[in-house]
Amino acid sequence: MSAVVRVRGVTKSFGGAAALKGVDLDLYPGEVHALMGMNGAGKSTLVQILSGAHQPDGGTIQVNGATYSGLTVRRARRLGIASVPQRRELAMGLTVADNVMLGDLPTRRGTVHWKAVNSEARKALSGLGIDIDVERTARSLTVAEQTMVEVAREVRRGGRILILDEPTACLSAEAAHQIRDLVRTAEISEALIPDPRLAALTFTGSNEVGEALRGRLANSNIRFQGELGGKNATVVLADADLTAAAKAVAAAGFAQAGQRCTATSRVIVERPVYEEFTALLLAEATALRVGPGLAEGTTMGPLVSARQRDGVLSDIERAVKQGATVLVGGDQPGDEALRHGCYVNPTVLGDLTPELDIWREEVFGPVVVLLPVDSFEEAVEAVNDSVFGLAAAVFTQNLGAAYRFADEAECGQIAVNATTSGWDVHHPFGGFCDSGSPFKEQGEEALRFYTRVKTVAVHFGA
Repeated sequence: MSAVVRVRGVTKSFGGAAALKGVDLDLYPGEVHALMGMNGAGKSTLVQILSGAHQPDGGTIQVNGATYSGLTVRRARRLGIASVPQRRELAMGLTVADNVMLGDLPTRRGTVHWKAVNSEARKALSGLGIDIDVERTARSLTVAEQTMVEVAREVRRGGRILILDEPTACLSAEAAHQIRDLVRTAEISEALIPDPRLAALTFTGSNEVGEALRGRLANSNIRFQGELGGKNATVVLADADLTAAAKAVAAAGFAQAGQRCTATSRVIVERPVYEEFTALLLAEATALRVGPGLAEGTTMGPLVSARQRDGVLSDIERAVKQGATVLVGGDQPGDEALRHGCYVNPTVLGDLTPELDIWREEVFGPVVVLLPVDSFEEAVEAVNDSVFGLAAAVFTQNLGAAYRFADEAECGQIAVNATTSGWDVHHPFGGFCDSGSPFKEQGEEALRFYTRVKTVAVHFGA
Protein backbone atom coordinates (compact mmCIF):
# COMPACT_ATOMS: atom_id res chain seq x y z
CA MET A 1 0.00 0.00 0.00
CA SER A 2 1.51 3.33 -1.08
CA ALA A 3 1.48 6.47 1.06
CA VAL A 4 -1.07 9.18 0.31
CA VAL A 5 1.27 11.86 1.75
CA ARG A 6 5.06 11.52 1.78
CA VAL A 7 7.20 14.16 3.47
CA ARG A 8 10.95 14.09 2.76
CA GLY A 9 13.67 16.18 4.37
CA VAL A 10 11.43 19.08 5.38
CA THR A 11 13.15 21.90 7.28
CA LYS A 12 11.80 25.10 8.79
CA SER A 13 13.37 27.88 10.85
CA PHE A 14 11.95 30.92 12.61
CA GLY A 15 14.33 33.82 13.36
CA GLY A 16 17.34 31.58 12.94
CA ALA A 17 16.00 28.90 15.30
CA ALA A 18 15.31 25.52 13.69
CA ALA A 19 11.77 24.23 14.23
CA LEU A 20 12.09 21.26 11.88
CA LYS A 21 15.26 19.49 10.73
CA GLY A 22 15.03 17.03 7.86
CA VAL A 23 11.61 15.57 8.79
CA ASP A 24 10.42 12.43 6.97
CA LEU A 25 6.80 11.26 7.29
CA ASP A 26 4.53 8.82 5.44
CA LEU A 27 0.74 8.92 5.83
CA TYR A 28 -1.17 5.86 4.62
CA PRO A 29 -4.85 5.58 3.62
CA GLY A 30 -7.29 4.53 6.32
CA GLU A 31 -4.83 5.02 9.19
CA VAL A 32 -4.57 7.38 12.14
CA HIS A 33 -1.12 8.88 12.75
CA ALA A 34 -0.11 10.65 15.96
CA LEU A 35 2.82 13.09 16.09
CA MET A 36 4.45 12.73 19.50
CA GLY A 37 6.93 15.11 21.09
CA MET A 38 7.59 17.69 23.76
CA ASN A 39 6.32 21.26 23.55
CA GLY A 40 8.40 23.12 20.99
CA ALA A 41 9.31 19.95 19.05
CA GLY A 42 7.71 21.30 15.88
CA LYS A 43 4.49 19.29 15.73
CA SER A 44 2.26 22.30 15.05
CA THR A 45 4.78 23.67 12.53
CA LEU A 46 4.62 20.44 10.54
CA VAL A 47 0.80 20.50 10.67
CA GLN A 48 0.82 24.09 9.38
CA ILE A 49 3.21 23.17 6.54
CA LEU A 50 1.01 20.27 5.46
CA SER A 51 -2.09 22.49 5.50
CA GLY A 52 -0.34 25.27 3.54
CA ALA A 53 -0.26 27.84 6.35
CA HIS A 54 3.59 27.85 6.35
CA GLN A 55 6.12 27.18 3.60
CA PRO A 56 9.08 24.88 4.33
CA ASP A 57 12.63 26.13 3.88
CA GLY A 58 13.65 22.85 2.27
CA GLY A 59 12.50 19.34 1.40
CA THR A 60 9.51 18.05 -0.54
CA ILE A 61 5.89 17.05 0.04
CA GLN A 62 4.37 14.38 -2.17
CA VAL A 63 0.57 14.06 -2.31
CA ASN A 64 -1.09 11.33 -4.37
CA GLY A 65 2.08 10.87 -6.40
CA ALA A 66 2.68 14.56 -7.25
CA THR A 67 5.70 16.30 -5.63
CA TYR A 68 5.69 19.87 -4.29
CA SER A 69 8.32 22.06 -2.64
CA GLY A 70 5.51 23.54 -0.54
CA LEU A 71 1.72 23.85 -0.43
CA THR A 72 -0.54 26.88 -0.37
CA VAL A 73 -3.80 26.75 1.58
CA ARG A 74 -5.76 26.67 -1.68
CA ARG A 75 -3.66 23.86 -3.15
CA ALA A 76 -3.88 21.83 0.05
CA ARG A 77 -7.67 22.09 -0.02
CA ARG A 78 -7.78 21.06 -3.67
CA LEU A 79 -5.68 18.02 -2.79
CA GLY A 80 -8.17 17.08 -0.05
CA ILE A 81 -6.01 18.15 2.90
CA ALA A 82 -8.04 19.79 5.65
CA SER A 83 -6.76 21.19 8.94
CA VAL A 84 -8.53 21.84 12.23
CA PRO A 85 -6.21 24.11 14.25
CA GLN A 86 -5.68 24.02 17.99
CA ARG A 87 -7.53 27.30 18.36
CA ARG A 88 -11.15 27.09 17.29
CA GLU A 89 -12.13 29.02 14.15
CA LEU A 90 -15.89 29.05 14.46
CA ALA A 91 -18.09 32.11 14.16
CA MET A 92 -19.28 32.04 17.76
CA GLY A 93 -22.39 34.14 17.20
CA LEU A 94 -23.71 31.88 14.43
CA THR A 95 -25.56 28.61 14.81
CA VAL A 96 -23.98 25.19 14.46
CA ALA A 97 -25.76 24.76 11.12
CA ASP A 98 -24.44 28.07 9.78
CA ASN A 99 -20.90 27.14 10.79
CA VAL A 100 -21.03 23.67 9.24
CA MET A 101 -22.43 25.04 5.97
CA LEU A 102 -20.30 28.22 5.90
CA GLY A 103 -19.06 28.87 2.37
CA ASP A 104 -21.20 26.09 0.89
CA LEU A 105 -24.83 27.01 1.52
CA PRO A 106 -27.38 25.01 -0.51
CA THR A 107 -28.90 27.08 -3.31
CA ARG A 108 -31.94 26.82 -5.52
CA ARG A 109 -32.11 28.90 -8.69
CA GLY A 110 -29.22 31.03 -7.52
CA THR A 111 -30.61 31.90 -4.07
CA VAL A 112 -29.78 30.36 -0.70
CA HIS A 113 -32.14 27.50 0.18
CA TRP A 114 -32.38 28.36 3.87
CA LYS A 115 -34.86 25.58 4.74
CA ALA A 116 -32.24 23.00 3.74
CA VAL A 117 -29.40 24.45 5.83
CA ASN A 118 -30.35 22.71 9.09
CA SER A 119 -31.05 19.31 7.52
CA GLU A 120 -27.81 19.37 5.49
CA ALA A 121 -25.80 20.34 8.57
CA ARG A 122 -27.48 17.63 10.65
CA LYS A 123 -26.58 15.06 7.99
CA ALA A 124 -22.92 16.15 8.05
CA LEU A 125 -22.77 15.88 11.85
CA SER A 126 -24.59 12.54 12.02
CA GLY A 127 -21.83 11.05 9.89
CA LEU A 128 -19.52 11.65 12.84
CA GLY A 129 -21.85 9.73 15.12
CA ILE A 130 -22.69 12.69 17.38
CA ASP A 131 -25.93 14.49 18.08
CA ILE A 132 -25.65 18.26 18.39
CA ASP A 133 -28.64 20.58 18.11
CA VAL A 134 -27.82 22.49 14.93
CA GLU A 135 -29.79 25.52 16.14
CA ARG A 136 -27.47 26.09 19.10
CA THR A 137 -24.94 28.89 18.81
CA ALA A 138 -21.29 27.89 18.53
CA ARG A 139 -20.60 29.87 21.71
CA SER A 140 -22.73 27.42 23.73
CA LEU A 141 -20.71 24.34 22.67
CA THR A 142 -18.01 22.58 24.63
CA VAL A 143 -14.50 22.64 23.20
CA ALA A 144 -14.90 19.03 22.03
CA GLU A 145 -18.21 19.85 20.30
CA GLN A 146 -16.63 22.87 18.62
CA THR A 147 -13.87 20.64 17.26
CA MET A 148 -16.39 18.13 15.90
CA VAL A 149 -18.33 20.93 14.19
CA GLU A 150 -15.11 22.07 12.51
CA VAL A 151 -14.31 18.51 11.47
CA ALA A 152 -17.79 18.13 9.94
CA ARG A 153 -17.34 21.39 8.03
CA GLU A 154 -13.95 20.38 6.63
CA VAL A 155 -15.10 16.91 5.64
CA ARG A 156 -18.17 18.35 3.93
CA ARG A 157 -15.89 20.65 1.93
CA GLY A 158 -14.12 17.57 0.58
CA GLY A 159 -11.36 17.03 3.15
CA ARG A 160 -10.12 13.44 3.02
CA ILE A 161 -6.71 13.90 4.66
CA LEU A 162 -7.71 15.43 7.98
CA ILE A 163 -5.11 17.01 10.25
CA LEU A 164 -6.08 17.93 13.81
CA ASP A 165 -3.72 20.01 15.93
CA GLU A 166 -3.76 18.85 19.59
CA PRO A 167 -6.91 16.69 19.18
CA THR A 168 -6.36 14.78 22.42
CA ALA A 169 -7.00 18.00 24.33
CA CYS A 170 -10.70 17.76 23.52
CA LEU A 171 -11.58 14.49 21.77
CA SER A 172 -12.26 11.10 23.27
CA ALA A 173 -10.76 7.95 21.76
CA GLU A 174 -14.23 6.99 20.52
CA ALA A 175 -14.62 10.32 18.71
CA ALA A 176 -11.18 9.94 17.16
CA HIS A 177 -12.19 6.55 15.75
CA GLN A 178 -15.41 8.04 14.37
CA ILE A 179 -13.38 10.69 12.58
CA ARG A 180 -11.03 8.06 11.23
CA ASP A 181 -13.87 6.01 9.84
CA LEU A 182 -15.50 9.05 8.27
CA VAL A 183 -12.44 10.38 6.44
CA ARG A 184 -10.87 7.03 5.62
CA THR A 185 -9.26 7.37 2.23
CA ALA A 186 -10.88 5.27 -0.48
CA GLU A 187 -7.95 3.23 -1.75
CA ILE A 188 -9.54 2.53 -5.13
CA SER A 189 -10.25 6.19 -5.95
CA GLU A 190 -6.84 7.26 -4.67
CA ALA A 191 -5.21 4.73 -6.98
CA LEU A 192 -7.30 5.67 -10.03
CA ILE A 193 -7.69 9.44 -9.93
CA PRO A 194 -3.97 10.40 -10.27
CA ASP A 195 -3.56 8.08 -13.28
CA PRO A 196 -2.79 10.30 -16.33
CA ARG A 197 -4.85 7.99 -18.56
CA LEU A 198 -8.07 8.91 -16.74
CA ALA A 199 -10.32 11.13 -18.89
CA ALA A 200 -13.71 10.78 -17.19
CA LEU A 201 -15.22 9.42 -13.97
CA THR A 202 -18.82 8.31 -13.46
CA PHE A 203 -20.19 7.61 -9.99
CA THR A 204 -23.49 6.41 -8.56
CA GLY A 205 -23.94 6.73 -4.80
CA SER A 206 -24.22 9.17 -1.92
CA ASN A 207 -23.95 12.94 -2.21
CA GLU A 208 -21.16 12.98 0.36
CA VAL A 209 -18.88 10.76 -1.74
CA GLY A 210 -20.01 12.22 -5.05
CA GLU A 211 -19.38 15.79 -3.97
CA ALA A 212 -15.96 14.83 -2.60
CA LEU A 213 -15.05 13.27 -5.95
CA ARG A 214 -16.37 16.30 -7.83
CA GLY A 215 -14.25 18.61 -5.67
CA ARG A 216 -11.21 16.41 -6.09
CA LEU A 217 -11.53 16.62 -9.89
CA ALA A 218 -12.38 20.34 -10.03
CA ASN A 219 -8.86 21.50 -10.89
CA SER A 220 -8.34 18.85 -13.57
CA ASN A 221 -9.65 18.19 -17.08
CA ILE A 222 -11.33 14.97 -15.94
CA ARG A 223 -15.08 14.93 -16.59
CA PHE A 224 -17.39 13.95 -13.75
CA GLN A 225 -20.79 12.32 -14.08
CA GLY A 226 -22.79 11.78 -10.89
CA GLU A 227 -26.04 10.00 -10.14
CA LEU A 228 -26.57 11.00 -6.53
CA GLY A 229 -29.44 11.53 -4.09
CA GLY A 230 -33.09 12.32 -4.57
CA LYS A 231 -36.26 13.25 -2.71
CA ASN A 232 -38.80 12.48 -5.41
CA ALA A 233 -42.34 13.81 -5.38
CA THR A 234 -45.61 12.66 -6.90
CA VAL A 235 -48.42 15.19 -7.31
CA VAL A 236 -52.06 14.03 -7.29
CA LEU A 237 -54.38 16.69 -8.71
CA ALA A 238 -58.10 16.79 -7.98
CA ASP A 239 -59.07 15.42 -11.42
CA ALA A 240 -56.75 12.38 -11.20
CA ASP A 241 -57.72 8.73 -11.36
CA LEU A 242 -57.19 8.23 -7.63
CA THR A 243 -57.13 4.43 -7.70
CA ALA A 244 -54.43 4.39 -10.37
CA ALA A 245 -52.49 7.10 -8.53
CA ALA A 246 -52.57 5.16 -5.23
CA LYS A 247 -51.36 1.97 -6.92
CA ALA A 248 -48.55 3.87 -8.67
CA VAL A 249 -47.41 5.63 -5.50
CA ALA A 250 -47.37 2.34 -3.59
CA ALA A 251 -45.33 0.71 -6.36
CA ALA A 252 -42.88 3.63 -6.55
CA GLY A 253 -42.58 4.08 -2.80
CA PHE A 254 -42.50 0.50 -1.51
CA ALA A 255 -41.09 -1.70 -4.28
CA GLN A 256 -37.57 -2.86 -3.40
CA ALA A 257 -38.39 -1.52 0.09
CA GLY A 258 -37.96 2.03 -1.21
CA GLN A 259 -34.29 1.46 -1.96
CA ARG A 260 -34.23 3.13 -5.37
CA CYS A 261 -32.90 6.55 -6.24
CA THR A 262 -36.14 7.28 -8.12
CA ALA A 263 -38.49 5.97 -5.41
CA THR A 264 -41.40 8.25 -4.53
CA SER A 265 -40.97 9.58 -1.00
CA ARG A 266 -43.11 12.76 -1.05
CA VAL A 267 -46.76 12.79 -2.15
CA ILE A 268 -48.47 16.14 -2.70
CA VAL A 269 -52.25 15.94 -2.97
CA GLU A 270 -54.83 18.61 -3.79
CA ARG A 271 -56.98 19.08 -0.72
CA PRO A 272 -60.41 18.18 -2.21
CA VAL A 273 -59.24 14.59 -2.81
CA TYR A 274 -56.72 14.29 0.02
CA GLU A 275 -58.84 12.15 2.34
CA GLU A 276 -60.03 9.80 -0.40
CA PHE A 277 -56.55 9.35 -1.85
CA THR A 278 -55.05 8.77 1.60
CA ALA A 279 -57.54 5.97 2.31
CA LEU A 280 -56.69 4.30 -1.01
CA LEU A 281 -52.93 4.56 -0.39
CA LEU A 282 -53.24 3.14 3.14
CA ALA A 283 -55.18 0.19 1.73
CA GLU A 284 -52.40 -0.45 -0.80
CA ALA A 285 -49.72 -0.26 1.91
CA THR A 286 -51.64 -2.53 4.28
CA ALA A 287 -52.07 -5.15 1.55
CA LEU A 288 -48.32 -5.57 1.09
CA ARG A 289 -46.76 -8.66 2.63
CA VAL A 290 -43.28 -8.20 4.07
CA GLY A 291 -40.88 -11.12 4.02
CA PRO A 292 -37.89 -12.82 2.37
CA GLY A 293 -37.72 -12.10 -1.34
CA LEU A 294 -37.88 -15.78 -2.33
CA ALA A 295 -40.74 -16.65 0.00
CA GLU A 296 -44.10 -17.37 -1.59
CA GLY A 297 -46.48 -14.45 -1.28
CA THR A 298 -43.85 -11.84 -0.36
CA THR A 299 -44.54 -8.46 -1.99
CA MET A 300 -41.92 -6.36 -0.18
CA GLY A 301 -38.52 -7.61 0.88
CA PRO A 302 -35.93 -6.49 3.46
CA LEU A 303 -33.58 -3.54 3.61
CA VAL A 304 -29.95 -4.17 2.70
CA SER A 305 -28.60 -4.24 6.26
CA ALA A 306 -29.45 -3.90 9.94
CA ARG A 307 -27.74 -0.51 9.87
CA GLN A 308 -30.04 0.69 7.08
CA ARG A 309 -33.09 -0.70 8.92
CA ASP A 310 -32.12 1.16 12.09
CA GLY A 311 -31.48 4.34 10.13
CA VAL A 312 -34.94 4.23 8.55
CA LEU A 313 -36.61 3.59 11.91
CA SER A 314 -34.62 6.48 13.39
CA ASP A 315 -35.80 8.81 10.60
CA ILE A 316 -39.41 7.83 11.31
CA GLU A 317 -38.95 8.34 15.05
CA ARG A 318 -37.45 11.80 14.51
CA ALA A 319 -40.29 12.75 12.15
CA VAL A 320 -42.85 11.82 14.82
CA LYS A 321 -40.98 13.85 17.43
CA GLN A 322 -41.08 16.81 15.04
CA GLY A 323 -44.87 16.52 14.64
CA ALA A 324 -45.62 13.94 11.95
CA THR A 325 -48.27 11.23 12.45
CA VAL A 326 -47.81 7.58 11.50
CA LEU A 327 -50.86 6.62 9.42
CA VAL A 328 -49.65 3.07 8.78
CA GLY A 329 -46.46 1.12 9.51
CA GLY A 330 -43.61 2.96 11.17
CA ASP A 331 -42.24 -0.16 12.81
CA GLN A 332 -40.83 -3.64 12.26
CA PRO A 333 -43.03 -6.69 11.56
CA GLY A 334 -44.30 -8.36 14.71
CA ASP A 335 -43.92 -11.84 13.26
CA GLU A 336 -41.30 -13.72 15.29
CA ALA A 337 -39.68 -15.05 12.10
CA LEU A 338 -39.17 -11.51 10.77
CA ARG A 339 -38.61 -9.52 13.96
CA HIS A 340 -34.83 -9.96 13.91
CA GLY A 341 -34.45 -9.39 10.17
CA CYS A 342 -33.76 -6.18 8.25
CA TYR A 343 -37.43 -5.39 7.76
CA VAL A 344 -39.47 -2.19 8.10
CA ASN A 345 -43.20 -2.19 7.45
CA PRO A 346 -44.49 0.03 4.61
CA THR A 347 -44.93 3.42 6.24
CA VAL A 348 -47.11 6.41 5.41
CA LEU A 349 -46.76 9.62 7.43
CA GLY A 350 -49.26 12.49 7.64
CA ASP A 351 -49.42 15.91 9.34
CA LEU A 352 -46.30 16.94 7.47
CA THR A 353 -44.88 20.43 7.12
CA PRO A 354 -41.98 21.36 4.81
CA GLU A 355 -39.86 22.17 7.86
CA LEU A 356 -39.58 18.53 8.92
CA ASP A 357 -36.32 16.75 8.18
CA ILE A 358 -38.10 13.81 6.58
CA TRP A 359 -39.56 16.16 3.96
CA ARG A 360 -36.00 17.07 2.87
CA GLU A 361 -33.67 14.19 3.63
CA GLU A 362 -33.41 10.99 1.59
CA VAL A 363 -34.52 8.03 3.71
CA PHE A 364 -33.92 5.22 1.18
CA GLY A 365 -36.53 3.01 2.74
CA PRO A 366 -40.28 2.19 2.50
CA VAL A 367 -41.47 5.57 3.79
CA VAL A 368 -43.90 7.91 2.03
CA VAL A 369 -45.00 11.28 3.41
CA LEU A 370 -48.22 13.12 2.51
CA LEU A 371 -48.81 16.87 2.15
CA PRO A 372 -52.14 18.50 1.17
CA VAL A 373 -52.07 21.65 -0.99
CA ASP A 374 -54.73 24.03 -2.27
CA SER A 375 -53.67 24.60 -5.87
CA PHE A 376 -51.53 23.49 -8.80
CA GLU A 377 -49.13 26.35 -8.06
CA GLU A 378 -48.67 25.21 -4.45
CA ALA A 379 -48.06 21.67 -5.67
CA VAL A 380 -45.26 22.72 -8.04
CA GLU A 381 -43.75 24.92 -5.33
CA ALA A 382 -43.71 21.93 -2.96
CA VAL A 383 -42.06 19.72 -5.58
CA ASN A 384 -39.32 22.29 -6.10
CA ASP A 385 -38.84 22.82 -2.35
CA SER A 386 -35.78 20.56 -2.27
CA VAL A 387 -32.06 20.69 -2.96
CA PHE A 388 -32.58 17.57 -5.08
CA GLY A 389 -34.15 17.35 -8.52
CA LEU A 390 -34.13 13.77 -9.75
CA ALA A 391 -37.67 12.62 -10.57
CA ALA A 392 -41.27 13.81 -10.19
CA ALA A 393 -44.67 12.63 -11.36
CA VAL A 394 -48.11 14.17 -11.76
CA PHE A 395 -51.49 12.43 -11.93
CA THR A 396 -54.12 14.39 -13.86
CA GLN A 397 -56.58 14.07 -16.76
CA ASN A 398 -55.78 17.60 -17.91
CA LEU A 399 -53.13 17.57 -20.63
CA GLY A 400 -52.53 21.29 -20.19
CA ALA A 401 -51.72 20.79 -16.51
CA ALA A 402 -49.42 17.90 -17.42
CA TYR A 403 -47.45 19.99 -19.91
CA ARG A 404 -47.23 22.87 -17.44
CA PHE A 405 -45.99 20.52 -14.72
CA ALA A 406 -43.32 19.12 -17.03
CA ASP A 407 -42.17 22.66 -17.77
CA GLU A 408 -42.17 24.00 -14.20
CA ALA A 409 -40.98 21.04 -12.08
CA GLU A 410 -37.21 21.35 -11.55
CA CYS A 411 -36.39 17.68 -12.06
CA GLY A 412 -34.50 15.74 -14.68
CA GLN A 413 -37.17 13.02 -15.03
CA ILE A 414 -40.89 13.82 -15.31
CA ALA A 415 -43.68 11.21 -15.48
CA VAL A 416 -47.34 11.84 -16.23
CA ASN A 417 -49.81 9.30 -14.82
CA ALA A 418 -46.90 6.94 -14.20
CA THR A 419 -44.41 6.15 -11.45
CA THR A 420 -41.32 8.21 -10.69
CA SER A 421 -39.32 4.98 -11.00
CA GLY A 422 -38.82 2.49 -13.81
CA TRP A 423 -37.17 4.40 -16.64
CA ASP A 424 -36.25 2.36 -19.72
CA VAL A 425 -32.62 2.11 -20.82
CA HIS A 426 -33.21 4.21 -23.96
CA HIS A 427 -34.44 7.16 -21.86
CA PRO A 428 -31.76 9.73 -20.97
CA PHE A 429 -31.48 9.53 -17.19
CA GLY A 430 -30.20 12.04 -14.63
CA GLY A 431 -31.28 14.73 -12.22
CA PHE A 432 -30.90 18.45 -11.70
CA CYS A 433 -29.47 20.37 -8.72
CA ASP A 434 -27.82 18.15 -6.06
CA SER A 435 -29.12 14.96 -7.68
CA GLY A 436 -26.38 14.75 -10.27
CA SER A 437 -24.32 16.44 -12.93
CA PRO A 438 -24.92 18.03 -16.35
CA PHE A 439 -24.18 14.71 -18.07
CA LYS A 440 -27.04 12.24 -18.51
CA GLU A 441 -26.83 8.46 -18.35
CA GLN A 442 -28.55 6.11 -20.82
CA GLY A 443 -29.83 6.72 -24.32
CA GLU A 444 -28.05 8.63 -27.06
CA GLU A 445 -27.56 11.55 -24.64
CA ALA A 446 -25.13 9.38 -22.63
CA LEU A 447 -22.69 9.47 -25.55
CA ARG A 448 -21.93 13.13 -24.80
CA PHE A 449 -20.11 12.12 -21.63
CA TYR A 450 -17.97 9.52 -23.35
CA THR A 451 -17.09 11.49 -26.49
CA ARG A 452 -15.52 14.82 -27.40
CA VAL A 453 -15.86 17.13 -30.39
CA LYS A 454 -12.88 17.90 -32.60
CA THR A 455 -13.14 20.62 -35.27
CA VAL A 456 -11.00 20.14 -38.39
CA ALA A 457 -10.56 22.72 -41.18
CA VAL A 458 -8.96 21.58 -44.47
CA HIS A 459 -7.95 23.92 -47.30
CA PHE A 460 -7.38 22.62 -50.87
CA GLY A 461 -6.09 24.62 -53.80
CA ALA A 462 -4.62 28.10 -54.10
